[in-house]
This record gives sequence, C-alpha cells and structure tokens, in this order.
Amino acid sequence: MMASVVLMCAAGAFMSAYAQEQPKPLQQTPPQALQQTPDRTPPQAGSGYEIGGLVQDAFGPVIGATVVEVGTANGTSTDIDGRFSLTVGGPDARVEVTCIGYAPQTFTASQLPATITLMEEVARQGTHTDASDT
Repeated sequence: MMASVVLMCAAGAFMSAYAQEQPKPLQQTPPQALQQTPDRTPPQAGSGYEIGGLVQDAFGPVIGATVVEVGTANGTSTDIDGRFSLTVGGPDARVEVTCIGYAPQTFTASQLPATITLMEEVARQGTHTDASDT
C-alpha cells in the first residue's frame, strides 16, 4: 500500500510541475524567407517519349533495377513486380538498365524490348605474372 501512495504522489508532483510550465510560442518564418523550390512539373503530353516494361532474370522479376536515360539524371527503378515506366527525351534516347550483380544493358528507347532479361555478371579472374619471377 505504501508503494502505491508514493507512486501516486510522485506522479501528481510531476503533473503539477508540468502544468505550471508556460507554453512556448511557435516561431513562424515569414513567407519571403522561404526558399523557392524549382518547378518539377511532369512533361506535357507529346513532349516526351514514354517507355516501360519488365526487368527479369532467369528466376523472375528483378526488384530495384535502375533504368536511366543515358547522359541525364532522368531515371527510375523497377517496382516489386519488376516493372518500370519512364518518360525520356525521344525515341533516339539511350536507356541503360543496371542492377548490382548483373551485366548492364543499353538500348535506344524505340528499340527497348517489353521484357528485359538481365544476365548475371561473371567475375573475371586473371593470373598475374610478376617480371621478377622469371
């Protein structure tokens, strides 16, 4: 019984001390001080070339493969089903598909197959001959 009384007193003292604190006013930033973000509107219909498809390997869809328009920062990654869609500059745009552990593949946007099958990248092992060994 004594422990319950002590806990209740301690909790009551904490609550009364908390209730006595004055709330602090929020600081507001004037609108003119806010930085403007660049307009990131999507391309308008007819201004880009839409591509899309499925990226897979020998076992099924590849999740998180990167699909990038070569020479730009324009890109996306495949979803949980291995699918992607991207608007590129035109039908002649070069598109690269990459994923860790797989050999990269590059296509022109107009020649992009509906299903891209990635091949595992083979580690190359070589021999080293030191001239001092001979």
